[in-house]
Amino acid sequence: MAAKKLLAAETDPNRERRAIRATKIAADANTFDAMAAELLDKKRREGLKQDRLGKFKRYISKASALLGKLQLLKLKPPIFFPS
Repeated sequence: MAAKKLLAAETDPNRERRAIRATKIAADANTFDAMAAELLDKKRREGLKQDRLGKFKRYISKASALLGKLQLLKLKPPIFFPS
């Protein structure tokens, strides 16, 4: 049904579906979990010692419980007013 509506509006349903999928993939790549995994991999490639890597993983896992699926590009810093 949705495809027929798109065709009636002279929009290619396949192109629309690919655009939606690409947007979702880009959004998923910018979550805290994705960025943390990328940073952890970078630290591993740089040769971070195993004990330091373990601590780093623990810190990330604790933060991930709160921030995991949050999209980092949508975050804004808090506004502090001078007192």
